[in-house]
Amino acid sequence: MNKKLPDGWIIKKSRKTNEEYYFNKVTGKAQWEFPVETNKKVIGEGTYGCVVKEPLECENNGKKYDYKDKVSKVLTKHSGLEELQEMKDIAKIKGIDKYALNVPEMCKPKLSREFYDVVSKCRGRSVSSTFQNEINQLRLLILENGGNDLNTIKNKIYPTFSNDDKKKFFTSLLTLINGVDFFVKNNTVHHDIKEGNIVYNIDTGISKFIDFGLATKKDKIIREAKGRGYGFAISHSYFPPETSCLNKFDFNNNNNSKCAKLKTHFKQHDLFLEKAVDSFDLYCLSFALLDLTQSLQYEEEDASNIANFLEELVYLFQKYTTPFLPDRLTNILSLKKDYKELLELYNMYDTNKPTPSIESIQLSNKHSFAIDIKRENQCPPRKPDFNPFTKKCTVKCKDGKIRNEKFRCVNNKTRKSKSSSKENRKETEELNKKMNKCKKEDKDLNPLTNRCVKKCKTTQKRVIRRNKYTCITKKNE
Repeated sequence: MNKKLPDGWIIKKSRKTNEEYYFNKVTGKAQWEFPVETNKKVIGEGTYGCVVKEPLECENNGKKYDYKDKVSKVLTKHSGLEELQEMKDIAKIKGIDKYALNVPEMCKPKLSREFYDVVSKCRGRSVSSTFQNEINQLRLLILENGGNDLNTIKNKIYPTFSNDDKKKFFTSLLTLINGVDFFVKNNTVHHDIKEGNIVYNIDTGISKFIDFGLATKKDKIIREAKGRGYGFAISHSYFPPETSCLNKFDFNNNNNSKCAKLKTHFKQHDLFLEKAVDSFDLYCLSFALLDLTQSLQYEEEDASNIANFLEELVYLFQKYTTPFLPDRLTNILSLKKDYKELLELYNMYDTNKPTPSIESIQLSNKHSFAIDIKRENQCPPRKPDFNPFTKKCTVKCKDGKIRNEKFRCVNNKTRKSKSSSKENRKETEELNKKMNKCKKEDKDLNPLTNRCVKKCKTTQKRVIRRNKYTCITKKNE
C-alpha cells in the first residue's frame, strides 16, 4: 500500500534520469528519500548549543534514557563536558535542586535520518561547523524541561492566564527570593540573574533559576577584587551600579566619581566588598521582577485588584534597586516578608497546582522553552572574550587566529565560513543531497572529501584522525 505523503510534499521526476524524487512546495526542499514528518523542532539556539523539542534520541548502547518532559541540546563534546561540569559543581550544594534545574545526562546521538534533518537546521557556528565537518564530535544533553523564561511569560503567555493562573504565578516568585537567600548562605553568587535566566513551568507552578555558568564563590570574588582584580567588576545593564568599583584599584581611584562617593560612605574596601557581593543577586532579582511587574501593569484594567497589587510590587522592588548602594534596601528576609504580605493582602497567595488553559499550553509549547543556552559574553569592548576556565574577560585574538579548546589563541586552519545566509542554505542543501546519495548506496559521507566511502565493520566506527576519515575499533565511551 502506498504511503500517504505529508502535507506540502509532491512527487516529481528528474528530467535527466527520469527518477522520482520528493519536493516540498512550501519550503522548496527536494530529496530522494520519502519525507518523514517529525515532531522534533529546533526551539532555541545559542553560540554553543541548539535545543530540540521533542528530544532527539541517544545512541542505543544498552542504557535506558528518560525522555519524558525533557528536551535535548545538541552541542560539541567539549562544550557538553564543560556545561555538564558547571551544573555538577552547582549540584554539589545540598538543597540547590529546589532552585535550579536537575543535572542533565550526556550521550552520543543516534545518527538517524531524523537527526540529520533536524540538526541541519541548527545555525549556531559551533554546532553547524561540527555537524558538517566532524559529526562524531557532537553530543546530546538530555535536559529537564524547566518551562518558559519570564520574557516569554510576560510577552506571550500571561495574557492567556486566568486570575487563578496569575495567583499561582506570582506566588511561585517567592521561591526565587528564597533562592537568593539560599545562595548567600551557601557562599555562592549566581551572577547572571535576569528575566531570561528565570523559568516558570505553567504545568507545575514552579519557578527556578537557570544558567549557572557565571556562578562564583563569594570568597573568590572578594579575594580577586582585593588582589589582581575580579574579571566581572564591570558596568552592565542589569548589574548593580557599584559592581564596576569592586576592584581595589577602582575603589581607591578618586578620579572615578561613582567609586569616590562609595568610598566616602564605606571608608574601607573590605566593608564595601562584603556589602556589595552579598547584595549582588538580590539587586539583579529585584531588577528583573521590577521590569516584569512594570510591564504586566499594562495587561490589567486600571484600579482592578491585580493592577493595584502590581503597583504595590513596583514600589517594593524599586526600594531594592535604588542605584546608590548605601540608600538601597538589602535585607532579603524583609523582602520575602513584605512580598508575602502583599500576596495575602490582595488575595493573590495560592500554592495549589495550576490548571492552565489549552491556549496557555499551546503557547507554552509553541514558544522556545528556556534552557541553559550558553550566554554571549558580557565583557567590555577592550576585553571582549570571556574565558570560561578563569571566568575573566580577555583581549581578542589577533587577526588570523582563533581560540582552541584550552582558550589559547592559535592559527586558524579551518575553512572560511560563508558570509551569506543564502550561500549557507545552498551548502546545506548540497550536503543533504550528498548524504541521501551515500545512504542509497549504503555508504558513509566523508566530510573531508565530500565523497561516499564504504561503511566500517559493525565493530568499528569512523573518526577523523590526522586529516583522514578512518575506521577504528569501538570502545566503551
